[in-house]
Amino acid sequence: MFSSTVLEHAASPTYRGALPDANRVGQDGEEGQGPWMRISLRVQVQAQADSSENRIEEARFETYSCPAAIACGNWLCGWLRGKSLALAQRIEAGDLSLLLGGLPPGKESCARMTIRALSRALSRHQQPPVLEPEPGLAGAFD
Repeated sequence: MFSSTVLEHAASPTYRGALPDANRVGQDGEEGQGPWMRISLRVQVQAQADSSENRIEEARFETYSCPAAIACGNWLCGWLRGKSLALAQRIEAGDLSLLLGGLPPGKESCARMTIRALSRALSRHQQPPVLEPEPGLAGAFD
């Protein structure tokens, strides 16, 4: 049985959807191939050397239709707003489950999946790929 907190977040997910101007994105699982979660963040980058104090301005999630996964993503994205990257790195799957009032047996994986997606978003910037010509081919077919 789901807690009232899980049911509330699953029924009205405020933070569900893409974040087009995200500068950090992390995903766990593959869309269309079973459970998956994508966390998109817009991080305000400070002009200081310590990037751990950068703040999360906005967070959004995308996931499949499991109520527990929706609740995990929604609660987490609401909590992340305004938090430093250093603080965001400290939340764990057990914390998320506890803050949601617990998850039923078999649904704990939703919290782990959500935290793994967050960890991946925090560990790297989303940047467009740099396309460079392969060496030695320039002009080879002129």
